[in-house]
Amino acid sequence: MSKTDKKLLVIKTRKAGKSIKDISALFKLSKSTVSKWVSDIKLTETQKRKLYLKMVKSGHKGRMIGAEMNKQKKLDKISHYKKLATEEIGDLSKRDLSLLVTALFWAEGSKTDSRFIFINSDPSMIKLVYDFLVLEFKIPKDRIKINIQINESHKDRMSKILSFWSDLLKLHHSQIGKPYYVKTIHKKVYVNHDNYYGIVRLKVTKSSELFYKIWGMVSEVRGKYMSM
Repeated sequence: MSKTDKKLLVIKTRKAGKSIKDISALFKLSKSTVSKWVSDIKLTETQKRKLYLKMVKSGHKGRMIGAEMNKQKKLDKISHYKKLATEEIGDLSKRDLSLLVTALFWAEGSKTDSRFIFINSDPSMIKLVYDFLVLEFKIPKDRIKINIQINESHKDRMSKILSFWSDLLKLHHSQIGKPYYVKTIHKKVYVNHDNYYGIVRLKVTKSSELFYKIWGMVSEVRGKYMSM
């Protein structure tokens, strides 16, 4: 096909409403050449609209593909480091758990009240501390109490929330105090609303001895670290 014949076909195709990118691919020409050949052609508003919608759709598809690729990369990276952590950490010993609970209390425990109080919203963290108190420190279960702090927007879920903590920690209803409702109105809608169970204040009654014991452990860990 001669250059002239190809140019005529390009012009005809452009008049039909095809994009410069599509024409370039169809006739194996550079986009700059196609743009030059069709520069005098004016598309109708309908044709322009169709090309615009196609461009938007194509861009959205590209973003979706890119987002999916990024998501998979993230999942692969999480899987890789989880496997690495499994190999590096291995099984947890009693000493490991003791140090872990000590560090948690150092961060989230009562500092000046002379009572053992631990506050957090992570159920696994609360259970870890609770189990350690019962199994390692031999604290009678009936001396452990909890209170729940949560936004009042969760009032209609309160029976579910109380059941969740009661089942998780095997607590009698008498060990769960009256909930404290935060009255702040959320401007943001949280996606985890139905899976949020509030902030738990776990305390041990008659626990001054326990308080001094755990802070003795904190002091030892802190001292050894600072002298490294």
